[in-house]
Amino acid sequence: MFFSRVTVPTRSLPALLFLIFIPFVTWPSSAGAEPPDDRLAQAVERAKRATVGILENTSEGRQSGYQLGLSLRGTGVHLHDGYLLTARHAVERQEGTKTVVPETILILTQGLDELPAKLVGGAAYLDLVLYKLQVPAKDLETAAIALAEREARAGQEVFTVGYPLGWGPTVAFGRIGNPNTFLQTVDTRLLQSDVPVCSGNSGGGLFNLDGELVGVMHAIIKTDEAQGGHGCSRLAFAVP
Repeated sequence: MFFSRVTVPTRSLPALLFLIFIPFVTWPSSAGAEPPDDRLAQAVERAKRATVGILENTSEGRQSGYQLGLSLRGTGVHLHDGYLLTARHAVERQEGTKTVVPETILILTQGLDELPAKLVGGAAYLDLVLYKLQVPAKDLETAAIALAEREARAGQEVFTVGYPLGWGPTVAFGRIGNPNTFLQTVDTRLLQSDVPVCSGNSGGGLFNLDGELVGVMHAIIKTDEAQGGHGCSRLAFAVP
């Protein structure tokens, strides 16, 4: 039976960061401090600055990219102090017959800096990995992202930032549908939303309208075919 592992915590992101001894940030609510439109604009800009692209590690793998000759295989989000969270499957590589998680990856910041990051830890059953930048990134110094204190709710408005099909960073909005659903790809509950995402969004953050992280993009249900066989859909799933 696929879901026969140990009981999974209600929220996977705080549990993962606790297990690998990485502190996570919480901020006081800014409700009432500024007009809603201004708060949302600031939240989106902060999320954009904190979002990175996951690069192919070899020059051979970059020749087919859509942006500046770079091939982006996925998306990640900067939490704080150089720690980057992404989906495990967004960084996995094939080495012979084995699928491995690389010790080092290259990321692309919004300012188009290519920077190395080293593996800190992760959890295969959650499809999550954490990396730490090896050099300072000016783009990310003021781009810390807090984990949402409240659980996502059905009907809640959310947005994601990512690199779909190698383009980006792009921003897409939607609503949470079912905050307690499952797929046979991870041993944890998932957040189902109607945020329009594509291949390449994997590992990007799903944010509430305050810019707090409510989940990490995990999968889509493919309903049609697009460039290179990649699928796009209105059904997206995130690890909470």
